[in-house]
Amino acid sequence: MIAAAERRFALDRRDEKGFSVRQHLESLEKRGKLTAAQQAELHGAQIPEETLDIWDLFNEIAQTRGSSGFGPLPISALEIKAWSELKQFPISPWEFDLLRRLDQAYLQANA
Repeated sequence: MIAAAERRFALDRRDEKGFSVRQHLESLEKRGKLTAAQQAELHGAQIPEETLDIWDLFNEIAQTRGSSGFGPLPISALEIKAWSELKQFPISPWEFDLLRRLDQAYLQANA
């Protein structure tokens, strides 16, 4: 899951003009100019179906992420705990660890 997330984060990174790699590749695909390697890059970042729930959970919690003005801040343990309590959705220790690993992958992709 982490590897797929890292690929997705890389695809969503924006260039100096504000366009993501994903947008560029999708534009090439619409025009029929996508190479096999580019097609693998675009469509190879699928989150495994058995982990989609935790992926959705990460994306919902990530909406609370702050910024320092120099880039995104990590999602703190307290933010995860607060989200869990507000939503009345208990998060197991392994889910917590996975959320933190996803967040680290996100931060690295957006450094």
